[in-house]
Amino acid sequence: MPTALLVQRSLVFTLAVFLAFTPLLSSVGAVTRPATVAGQTTSPHTQRFALAPRPPTRSVNYLIAGVAPDYRAPGVRAPENFRGNTDSLLLVQLDPVSNTVRTLSLPRDTRVWLPGHGWRKLNSALPRLGPNGMVRAVETLTGLRIQAYVLVNLNGVRHLTEALGGVDIYVPQDMTYDDKAAGLHIRLKKGWRHLSGTQAEQFVRFRKDAMGDIGRLQRQQTFVKALARRLLAPAGALRLSALPQTLKQDVRTNASASDIGAALGMALHWPRVETFLLPGRFLTVNHASYWGVEAAAARRTLGNFSRAGTSVPITRDVRTLRIILVNTSGTSAQLTNAQVRLRRAGYRNVTVSQREVPPGRASAVLSNENVNEAKRVRRDLGFGEASVSGQGSVYADVTVWVGRDAVPTAPIAAGKRK
Repeated sequence: MPTALLVQRSLVFTLAVFLAFTPLLSSVGAVTRPATVAGQTTSPHTQRFALAPRPPTRSVNYLIAGVAPDYRAPGVRAPENFRGNTDSLLLVQLDPVSNTVRTLSLPRDTRVWLPGHGWRKLNSALPRLGPNGMVRAVETLTGLRIQAYVLVNLNGVRHLTEALGGVDIYVPQDMTYDDKAAGLHIRLKKGWRHLSGTQAEQFVRFRKDAMGDIGRLQRQQTFVKALARRLLAPAGALRLSALPQTLKQDVRTNASASDIGAALGMALHWPRVETFLLPGRFLTVNHASYWGVEAAAARRTLGNFSRAGTSVPITRDVRTLRIILVNTSGTSAQLTNAQVRLRRAGYRNVTVSQREVPPGRASAVLSNENVNEAKRVRRDLGFGEASVSGQGSVYADVTVWVGRDAVPTAPIAAGKRK
């Protein structure tokens, strides 16, 4: 199975697992219906709802929230009530028309208006307004209707990783951080590492770098991909039946049996995956740091995110695109050649970044908003797989990973592109 396709299907399957943690998921062909108490799934029920899960008939959105723990004393966690601040927020859309799963990462520090509380960080919506209020806040922010929510505590990251025997992840830098109040002590060395459950929790929580919360969001995306690969590996597949029992205390959701079936149904139809990041900029208001949403860019991103089953046209002069080149495994000559080709094609804003990425990655052209912009750049470069991805630089419209496979397939004439 091609690596890109494996990752795409794995991401969808990971969503299905998050939605199906609590029900008894004994096999893809026999999913049990969860019982609900006060609108939240808390224990399995024996009624089976489908022998063959089917994808949804229309686009649906789910909100997945990673919930941070509360502490009774330094290093002592309070009993889990799923009402802490959210460490991460991911809006997931299943689009059966184009057979696509889209994910939109919402920075925890996003500045939003919460009824009765004023301007606050998005991560405080859950403790202040409850899960339904959090959903309404995200609906107001994005203009999208959310079908159901899934709350996952930090134990879920650790328990899931441990249940799968650990995950292989590239740590882009030495990570050292201590938080005595939270009992958090991060000690990770740069390079490819096989992370235990505790180390995986450290990896997804670390934010003490130049990119802060945005860097952490991108690391969380990296973790999800690594986790998904592990889930579909032979060793991981053998452990799937044990996951629901292992993780049932780590998740709360109001997802219905049909929601779970829809996620599993999408996984069985080999969808492609697009990842987005809510665009914005770092902002300080009254000595508090926020992620300030850039309205125009957000409208474009959300329009592309919600444009189910349609091809999104290019609406701006491609010469104005901000393009950043990152050398993942190519030579300096390949990097220079890519820069020259883009400038000859008429792109005016092309820079080279020293951003650290896992070595050995294949060439790719990543757009933050519009896959057609990525395809246009890819056509002018002559190499790389074009996609929408939140793994690109937040300072670019298009990020190009230059790998050892960066060999142009055709020459280009100077001044070709309008």
